[in-house]
Amino acid sequence: VATIGVNGYDILLALRQARAEGAGGVGVVTYGETIEQLEQVKELLNIEVLQRAYATPEQAQDRVAELRGAGCHVIVGSSIVIEAARAIGLRGVLAYSQTSVRAGLENGIEMARIARLEA
Repeated sequence: VATIGVNGYDILLALRQARAEGAGGVGVVTYGETIEQLEQVKELLNIEVLQRAYATPEQAQDRVAELRGAGCHVIVGSSIVIEAARAIGLRGVLAYSQTSVRAGLENGIEMARIARLEA
C-alpha cells in the first residue's frame, strides 16, 4: 500500500490556507498522535491552533466535533477528517501538498512496477 506522507511544510501550507479561509480557530486533526513540533511553534503562526489525534474514522468525527465546540471554524487533516468537518458545516483543508501527493503517487507506481516484475 502506497501512502502519502505529510511533513511540517505541508502542515504550514495548510495552516496558511486555513487562516485565509476563515476567522476563528483552526483545528488540526492527525492520525495517531498530535504534532509536537507544531505545539512548539504555533504562537509564531498568528492564529489559534488546536490539535487532536484519532485512531479510527469514528474518533476522527468525534475529534472534529470537539474542535467545533472549542471554536474552530476550519479543520486541517486527511480526507477522512475533511469529510467529517464538512458533514457538520465546517470548512476543511487537506494537509497534503502537491509535492507530497506526487511523491506518494510515484511511490505507488514504483511499487506496482516491482510487483509486476516479481510476478
